[in-house]
Amino acid sequence: MNDEQFAHDFRAGVATDSLGNRIDATKHSLLGPQPPVMRDVPSTTGHMTSPVGVENAIDEPRNPIESDEYQELLHPGFLERRAQMYREACLREPSEQEKKEVVDRAVILAAFRQGYAR
Repeated sequence: MNDEQFAHDFRAGVATDSLGNRIDATKHSLLGPQPPVMRDVPSTTGHMTSPVGVENAIDEPRNPIESDEYQELLHPGFLERRAQMYREACLREPSEQEKKEVVDRAVILAAFRQGYAR
């Protein structure tokens, strides 16, 4: 069988290559037909030390004196006055995530100034 005849037969699905593979994607190896391999879906959080949304053990604990609850105990009406201030300025109070972003940026900038970010 010449190459042109083989190519025509292979495309037609009549002929197979030397391992028995056909044009219709039937796969064989030198060991013969192989069963399909079932692969596990990789975890996207397996490398993390703690689940997403949970405070990391590395983070320093929050100072309770800086909390809004403590300020409310010292100065009754603090939370309501702060909410009123935001309403009068037509602003919304920043979320916990937005507050954390501000703190994180300040810590990173301080580290750059001290030379720790290497």
